[in-house]
Amino acid sequence: MLTCMRNFRVRNLGLRIGVLFFLMMLISSCAAKRDFFLDENVEINLLRRIAVLPFANHTQTKFVESRLRDVITTEILSRGIFDIVADGDIRRFLKSEVSGNPEAVDTAVARKMGRELEVEAFMTGAVDIYDENRNGSYTYPVVAVTLCLLDVRNNKIIWQASASESGYGTWSRVFGFASDDFNQVSFRLAQKVLASLIQE
Repeated sequence: MLTCMRNFRVRNLGLRIGVLFFLMMLISSCAAKRDFFLDENVEINLLRRIAVLPFANHTQTKFVESRLRDVITTEILSRGIFDIVADGDIRRFLKSEVSGNPEAVDTAVARKMGRELEVEAFMTGAVDIYDENRNGSYTYPVVAVTLCLLDVRNNKIIWQASASESGYGTWSRVFGFASDDFNQVSFRLAQKVLASLIQE
């Protein structure tokens, strides 16, 4: 009887360890990398209106910078983080000041942007990864972005964040289901990368 009890306890302990190990692997495989900087001297909550400039594309996939910019803009508006200048106004300003190149915005142009578009800050961004990975016969999307919020008065970085997200799902892979698509992954990524910008 005692031997049976010991064997049961050993098996029960082994089962618990196995379940715990599986959960840890599941969490680590689903976790997204996220790093950010936030200037503690700036109260983000006091910023009301910003401009989201066209994003850079560091991938081989065309037009993803526009897609990700739209997703980020939608997430900012839906969360009520900032008011955002209309895209047409931003493009007209950039065309007249820097020939449409957002990377050419210096301090003088930033100040003028603040006056003409009535914004307190502007956001730049880059799509770092937009790819489909393969694990055996299972494929899933991976997306990564870097966002930066700058003060129009001095072109100083207020906030910067980098994050990546994938559509990989352990259960989907094991049971042969399709992974999340690029759109789902992009919206999840937008929510996570902007979380560090929200001050309760």
